[in-house]
Amino acid sequence: MKQKSTLLSFTFFLISNIAFSQESNVIFKEQNIRLPNSIGNSKTPFEFSSLAEWKNEYILLIPAVKKPTKNFNIYMDTIYAIKKKRIIQFINDTSKKKDKKDLEDKDLLKILFNRSQIDNILFKIDSEYDGIEGTAIIGNDIYFSIESGSEKCYILKGKIDDTDTLHPVISLENNTITLFKPYKSTNAGFESFAYLNFGGKPQLLAIFENEVSKCDNNKCDGYIVDLSKNPIVPQPFKIYRPDEKGMRFADICVKEENEIYGIWSAQWHRARVVKFDNKTKKFTVIGKVDKEGEEFNWEGIVGFEKGVLMVTDNRFNSTTSSRLSYFSLE
Repeated sequence: MKQKSTLLSFTFFLISNIAFSQESNVIFKEQNIRLPNSIGNSKTPFEFSSLAEWKNEYILLIPAVKKPTKNFNIYMDTIYAIKKKRIIQFINDTSKKKDKKDLEDKDLLKILFNRSQIDNILFKIDSEYDGIEGTAIIGNDIYFSIESGSEKCYILKGKIDDTDTLHPVISLENNTITLFKPYKSTNAGFESFAYLNFGGKPQLLAIFENEVSKCDNNKCDGYIVDLSKNPIVPQPFKIYRPDEKGMRFADICVKEENEIYGIWSAQWHRARVVKFDNKTKKFTVIGKVDKEGEEFNWEGIVGFEKGVLMVTDNRFNSTTSSRLSYFSLE
């Protein structure tokens, strides 16, 4: 009965406009999961854009996989996987902060893209390709939300082959699903991207990121993508956004019982955690994750234990390391 009630609530969520209520003054306590220097080094522009859970065993840190440029001439072709039990061990370590042992390279499992497929599939999706911005995983199927500078964004499917458990690889398909932007923007896409499973029906939820001032009557667009359909036709819907200047929807995740959480943030400062409330049919700001004087661009979120894990993007800030942190929501 509980599953049926949840499904009915989300059906209402799809066919009606989604609203947001304004902010809570709660500040969630951060527990920083200190990454190995090889991926936490501030001089390396990894630009982690999303987080995902894989096989109920790993948390994946997914880079944007941007095209190398003169200023950032680094070829990102690796997703980094960390065992959930290692993160839990770090969180539960009661040692003083300075005595806690950082994660090490041996704690990382590397999942490699095929470089030829990056060049010939990923980079050629759109002449204005601008990177992977969201990730959803179903079994070993992996879906990426792709941003571009044109009027279109895309969903690209891949498969994680872990036949060799120590050296898993990703193969990409040539076909894409097109998501149209509500307006052309050279630096915006469907960053908020997650897998839903209501009533056994596999779906992808994608929400456009841009700020209130760029939306028509404070409304921006989202899509539901029903993967059980053939052909797959994304279904659009509208969402209301908080009237808070400069803010955007950076990512979403789905926890147990299909609870939907998200990051509502401004780049390099101000970040809120929002939750979809089945009673009010609104996304509600349930707390903040920023503190005075901190400058973190929170880009990815995934449900974890009694809270969420969040990751930052360090591409445009040479003084800020990539940061993975746990926030208890209790």
